[in-house]
Amino acid sequence: RPTFDGVEERLEVHLLDYAGVLTGGLLHLDFVRRLRPEVKFNNSNELTKQIRADIQTARQVLVEPPVS
Repeated sequence: RPTFDGVEERLEVHLLDYAGVLTGGLLHLDFVRRLRPEVKFNNSNELTKQIRADIQTARQVLVEPPVS
């Protein structure tokens, strides 16, 4: 949110490997782990680079065994 002033998103979700349409339905989300703190990027290229890194991190987190 801090990168693009005036944008009021409440939650940003990336659905990995999903190519369908999600219009008009409910989506249930389970939070597994926070990937990083909120960061203000200087431009969209920096944001895109970080999103790619976040996707790699998310994939690693999703294959790790759960912590008891």
